[in-house]
Amino acid sequence: MKYVISLFFAVFFSLSGTKAQELQATVNVNFNKIGGADQQLYQAMQTTISEFLNTRKWTEDIFQQQERIVCNITIMLEERISTNQFKATVQIQSTRPVYNSGYNAVMLNHTDPDWVFEYVEFQPLEFNDNSFLNNLSSLLAFYAFTIIGLDYDSFSLLGGTEFHQRAQQVVVNAQNAVEPGWRQNQNLRNRYWLNENLLNSAFKPFRESLYFYHRLGLDIMHRSENMIEARKQITSAITKMHNVHKTKPGSMLQQVYLNGKLTEIIGIYSKATPAEKSNVLTMLSEIDPPNILQYQKINSP
Repeated sequence: MKYVISLFFAVFFSLSGTKAQELQATVNVNFNKIGGADQQLYQAMQTTISEFLNTRKWTEDIFQQQERIVCNITIMLEERISTNQFKATVQIQSTRPVYNSGYNAVMLNHTDPDWVFEYVEFQPLEFNDNSFLNNLSSLLAFYAFTIIGLDYDSFSLLGGTEFHQRAQQVVVNAQNAVEPGWRQNQNLRNRYWLNENLLNSAFKPFRESLYFYHRLGLDIMHRSENMIEARKQITSAITKMHNVHKTKPGSMLQQVYLNGKLTEIIGIYSKATPAEKSNVLTMLSEIDPPNILQYQKINSP
């Protein structure tokens, strides 16, 4: 089972209920920029992508309905290149629940501007782990595995390795694809580098930090007497990120991750001690300098 590694989940999730797929994805295809003359096609595209993500088994694990990973895929169509070919910018976001709260923590909040794909209405999407069949199914599979990998990393130490490796195989299979985003020499912030960072040993402390931050930090914050210990673990997680930054400054992975954490971090440290605030602000100002003015809100009354 997905959460068998944590006794906490035996309590958090009831074992009754219907077995489900891993993802609970909400897909939205926005066609405003290219006009709505063919709305039936775009609705079919949205349905096909949603069914592909939500009905396919991505792991060998058994999920209960309430364990599904909530994610949102917003596909903003930029150009209809030909009858069946499209260019899009896509926003991918995934979250995971925080124990004993109604809060969902963002795990991935990433914009990918390099989606070029073919979609033929009524033609089913096919995917094979071992070969490149088409760009759309490869794009979706890459992010499905990445979302699952990050989710597993947050529940057990380096628990998502298998899925980051499966995402890597998608990248390898796509190396001869004509579409952008898969190769290391095309862009320093594309899918190749996101996956490379996740599997690069230099970023191991970053992936470890996901466990410290979420499982040992956020998940124990529901009890007021745990707040100091929870912040300590989250500070430990940020320290790990800071150590990675000193080795790999300006990395894509840490920027993508912090995109979804800014408001959350401000909230966590707004009631911290002055020493904690100073320590965290110093690290964040180096890791994520474009947002330092936002992080300064930690010091607001």
